[in-house]
Amino acid sequence: LEDDIPELEEYFLVNLTYVELIMAASTSFPPRLDSEGLTAQIIIDANDGARGVIEWQHSRFEVNETHGSLTLVAQRNREALGHVSLFVYAQNLEAQLGLDYIFTPMILHFADGERYKNVNIMILDDDIPEGDEKFQLILTNPSPGLELGKNTIALIIVLANDDGPGVLSFNNSEHFFLREPTALYIQESVAVLYIVREPAQGLFGTVTVQFIVTEVNSSNESKDLTPSKGYIVLEEGIRFKALHISAILDTEPEMDEYFVCTLFNPTGGARLGARVQTLITVLQNQAPLGLFSISAVENSATSIDIEEANRTVYLNVSRTNGIGLAVSVQWETVSETAFGMRGMDVVFSVFQSFLD
Repeated sequence: LEDDIPELEEYFLVNLTYVELIMAASTSFPPRLDSEGLTAQIIIDANDGARGVIEWQHSRFEVNETHGSLTLVAQRNREALGHVSLFVYAQNLEAQLGLDYIFTPMILHFADGERYKNVNIMILDDDIPEGDEKFQLILTNPSPGLELGKNTIALIIVLANDDGPGVLSFNNSEHFFLREPTALYIQESVAVLYIVREPAQGLFGTVTVQFIVTEVNSSNESKDLTPSKGYIVLEEGIRFKALHISAILDTEPEMDEYFVCTLFNPTGGARLGARVQTLITVLQNQAPLGLFSISAVENSATSIDIEEANRTVYLNVSRTNGIGLAVSVQWETVSETAFGMRGMDVVFSVFQSFLD
């Protein structure tokens, strides 16, 4: 009969006690009981978890390679009646027994009433850059009456180490000088920055790193370069990624502007190296201090024909851009063109001041 009461093995006997011939005697040798084999023993095995239900107290572990010894706990739930045992063994996944960890298969023995057993594993530390590595510890072959629970497989993850995911930095500290992308300077308007992942053998997993372009000595995001922020993704096995940063063409005259591109917040187990900043200078554009031109007052042209005579030719010197600043500009006649002296005085190439 089945019940819900946790019980150990139960025994009872069935005995043959008497035999009688119920038909008319047809023989002079009536049936009789043998001297042996008159008793049968029936054993009802332990049930309803009377001997316990065994499983791992925790089924997932993440450890560093330098962790040393890792302890797992096998827990005996429900009842804990009687002496029981089960087998524990390790199974490789990425991690290799003897290279990445040490564990000897064993039988765990629980005494009557005992509920917990510790299982120790040695995690080995080496100098080889490696990604995340996994192995399993498995409970199996319980003794009669002992049941296995749900968490019979413990997953141990040895986290990436020795910079396995990589150390991220710029491949050099070169200072980039850019110009706004006009037709004349289209090739000089883009800086190509290379993010490198070291060491060469440590390229495990996909990692990311963020970048931002700011004004020097400021946290303000650049409005003169694009992209000014974003992510760089390096897939597993990829050592280099190029970041193209371009100057933006605008109509505002500007002096040299100074920016810095900074790497930060790496993910995927990677860390930052030594060179995480690169300087970028956008050179002045559209003559921010003034764009000067000279023309004849008479016809606003850059060429005028006159006859030889004692007369004065008036020229306009004008500027655009940067008119809010005080500046000066020099002028002279071009050698090997017209030349004139009046006595000891130079007629051409005299310095003049222009007011307003």
